[in-house]
Amino acid sequence: MVYWLCFILVAQFIMLNLFILVVLEEFETYYVNPINPINTFKEDVERFKSAWKTFSLRYEGLKIRENTLIPFFSSFKEPLG
Repeated sequence: MVYWLCFILVAQFIMLNLFILVVLEEFETYYVNPINPINTFKEDVERFKSAWKTFSLRYEGLKIRENTLIPFFSSFKEPLG
């Protein structure tokens, strides 16, 4: 019984440490790294937000109508539009 209890506790400790390792690795990859994908597409996200505000004024920023999708995507520059 003692062996089984110790085995379960050690296994849970190892799995918790593996989970923390994965979270920290992803944090390092996407936030700490100076050439991360979030900073790479930051300008595109800002352009998307401003265009979304323009085309969704009628619905207070929640949605846009399907007939405005083509002008919406046409308002972007080249990799998005």
